[in-house]
Amino acid sequence: MRLGVLLLVGLVSLAACRQRVPVSRADYRARIMALKLPDEFKPSAALYSARCSTCHGPRAVGSVRGPRLIHTMYHKKYHDDSVFARAVRLGVHGHHWGFGDMPAAGDLSDDDVADITIYIRWLQYQVGIR
Repeated sequence: MRLGVLLLVGLVSLAACRQRVPVSRADYRARIMALKLPDEFKPSAALYSARCSTCHGPRAVGSVRGPRLIHTMYHKKYHDDSVFARAVRLGVHGHHWGFGDMPAAGDLSDDDVADITIYIRWLQYQVGIR
């Protein structure tokens, strides 16, 4: 009897999960681009735009030159803030995507890198990457 109840609960949970409608990439991108940027993030966003957007796209949505950072792969439990900082300092061998290597941008200060990372985390949070 217990096993039957557990199986029923599991099947109901699975059915509920399957009913979620995935957000298309275009909708996801549009939602990120439409976000109202709080004043506190404007300096970080400007720094990101000047130094990172050429490859990672506006608001970190990616481009033909580099991956989007607004992706669950870059969740802080997989790529914590120190990993972002190390990538900026040392560069990164292209290993997750087919974009090639990321060159180092070691001329950014530690504060600049921290500000950019906070901005990226804010963007991630806004679309549910928590």
